[in-house]
Parts: sequence; C-alpha cells; structure tokens
Amino acid sequence: MKKLVLLFSMMLVFIAACSERPESTNNTLSENAQSFSPHGAAYDNFVDFYNEMQDALGEELELGDIYTRFDELEEEKREIQDGLVDVTGEELADAADELLSIADAREETLDDEGAVFDEIERMFKDAQETLDTVMTRGYSTQGDELMEVATERLEAQRAILDGKYEIVERERALYELFASDESTQEDIDEQSSAVSDAYIEVGALSDELGEKSDALNETLESLYEFMN
Repeated sequence: MKKLVLLFSMMLVFIAACSERPESTNNTLSENAQSFSPHGAAYDNFVDFYNEMQDALGEELELGDIYTRFDELEEEKREIQDGLVDVTGEELADAADELLSIADAREETLDDEGAVFDEIERMFKDAQETLDTVMTRGYSTQGDELMEVATERLEAQRAILDGKYEIVERERALYELFASDESTQEDIDEQSSAVSDAYIEVGALSDELGEKSDALNETLESLYEFMN
C-alpha cells in the first residue's frame, strides 16, 4: 500500500501541470485593432473576424474557476490517499467510497471544462463564416493561418480533457478494487499501473499543448505586424 500512495503522489504532478491554462493567447487581438488603417470592405470584414476570434479565445477565462475547483478536489483526493498507508478492511472501504464521490465531482468539473470548449468551437465556426466573406487574399491567408493554429490548440486542449476523463475512470476502477473483498494485491498493482500510464499520457499531451500555445502566440504577433 505504501508503494501505491507514492505512485499517487507522482500522479499529482502531472494533473497539476495539465490544469494550468497557457498565458497570453488573446491579449494581442483587440488591443491593437484600433491602430489599423481601414482599406475597404475586406478590411472591415477581417477586423470583424479578428474581434470574433478574440472573443472566442477570451472564453478561456471561464476555465479559471473550473481549474481551481478541480485542483481543490485533487487536494481532497490526495489527503485521503495519504492516509491509506496503514488502512485495511472497513476503513479502506470507507475511504474508497469517499474517493469515488470525489471522482464523481471531478468528472463534473471536466464536463464544465468541455462545455467551455464547445462554446469556443461554436464561436470559431461563427468567426470562420465571417472570414469566408474576406475576399482579399492577403487578409484571408492570415486569417486562415490564425484559424488553423487556434483550432489545433483547441484540439490539443480537448485531447488533455479526454485524458483527464480517462484518469478519473481508471482511478474509479482502482477505488472499486479497494472496496472489494475479492480484489487481490495483483489486481490493485495492475490497475495502479494503468492509472500511472494515463497520467503520463496527459503529461505528454500537456507538453504538446504548450507547443500549440506558442504557435498561436507567434501567429498573433505575426498578424499584428502584417496589419501594421
């Protein structure tokens, strides 16, 4: 059981990393829009697209409270897990019930996170419709690039979300083993390994998200230079 608790401690490092929202993804959009010189309808439509993308990226601010709640639940989980070292029998079953309840609450926060991503995706689609009205090639090319990198970043965020769902599901299966009189140490070790693998996968996805965020920021900077 001591080995199991140590494994859980390692997992928390991964989940903390993937719960952080990359910085500065939407600061350069509208702050500089007023400095642009108008060039007709194509320009006006492009600025509309530009501002719609800012609004979409700004929706990520809604994730702050969601991530805070998720982290709080992770802390509750950690405190219970830290007390499992010498726990057996009925006490272990009671702890498993608490962990299962926390897993349900964690899953609810993931649902909330997914709802934010759904809204961002909807706003991206609206922005794409606006971009489709931009007939000047220079503007449309820049807009296509912004849409592409922003969409790739959103896909990376969704991949992490899917990974966190998988973590919760595998941990739930582990807690059910804790509560079962029929589970063996081999069963627990095997499921613990599966949980660890899920955390490692999310850690790798988090690194990919960092790269996508860097690409988005670079595109925003390039777009600002283009418009000036």
